[in-house]
Amino acid sequence: LGFLGAFAVAFTPVALSISFSLFIFFRLVQGATFSMLFTVAGKVCNDWAPLTERGIFIAVLTGHVEIAAMFTMPVAGAVGSKVGWPYAFYLNGIILAIITGFFAFLYRDAPSAHPFVGEWEVQKINRGKSKLQTSGSSAQPPYRAIFSSPVIWASWVAVIGTFFVSQFTISWSPIYLNKVLKFSPAMTGVISIIPLVCQLCIKFFSGLISDKFNCVDDVTKLRLFNSIALVGGAVFFAVASIVTPTPNWIDTFLALAPVALLGFHAGGYPKCLVMTSRQYSAFVMSVVQMVSCGTMFVGSFVIPIIAPDNTFDEWRKIFILYASMLVITNTIFVIFARAKAASWTEEHPKRRDRVASID
Repeated sequence: LGFLGAFAVAFTPVALSISFSLFIFFRLVQGATFSMLFTVAGKVCNDWAPLTERGIFIAVLTGHVEIAAMFTMPVAGAVGSKVGWPYAFYLNGIILAIITGFFAFLYRDAPSAHPFVGEWEVQKINRGKSKLQTSGSSAQPPYRAIFSSPVIWASWVAVIGTFFVSQFTISWSPIYLNKVLKFSPAMTGVISIIPLVCQLCIKFFSGLISDKFNCVDDVTKLRLFNSIALVGGAVFFAVASIVTPTPNWIDTFLALAPVALLGFHAGGYPKCLVMTSRQYSAFVMSVVQMVSCGTMFVGSFVIPIIAPDNTFDEWRKIFILYASMLVITNTIFVIFARAKAASWTEEHPKRRDRVASID
């Protein structure tokens, strides 16, 4: 998928020069590439992360969301304006092909199969894990048990609130800064990057602290970090909906602070999913990808409907919607969050045949 996506990105200008329909097809192929990211993150975290370091692994493996936006927006803008927009696609396609090549060369299914991993490292990674978790078993996930698990559903609900607001950073914050707060396009581009940098730093910090902070139990840490990310952001959005915009940086801070605070979620619902689903993390995280994409797809229609003229009165409604979504989804997560492996991740002995033989 990585190499297929690299090809699709690099040849997008060619496709557009041929027909718009072909361009749409190439964009769909790029979307297929995006579909694997959280699945791979869940798989790598299960197979390679020690039980005591799952927070920092989740933070690093999901850091692509911020890093990609931080790189692509300014670099593509610079290349497109100075060299030409086709070269922005060529550059991204080449970079994706190189990164995919590195991944294909370096990745192994299990730490014990990697030539760069020593025996003591394998023991550290596998310490405390079940045989099913360390065997790399490709057993079919227990779909009924997974879809009947309240903690899994509560974590997926938290995804809705997180990514509904995350889309504000990538798609809508530049419009708000330019149309409502009246920043110039150049300044808008610079300001839009700042909360992403802060979010990435906070994500790494929260992932590390959630592993090392042992004063409270694991489930309390999950609830705490998730609440800081979601409820903390909701407070800033609520205040931003009340304060009338003026030509100062306070309004900018109120609107963008929630984006930075979302970085704390690395110690919340993603870690909860990995802790409870263990060897089935890849499937559970693949649903996270589906929910996040679906949420952003819906948000692409909802926000323009609420704020067609980009007035502050319209954006006040959006901020109230954001705050409500964050509070509601976090409340559901806090109620059902758990930190122990689910019962369906354990190995159960085969049931004996209860049908008597003919003999």
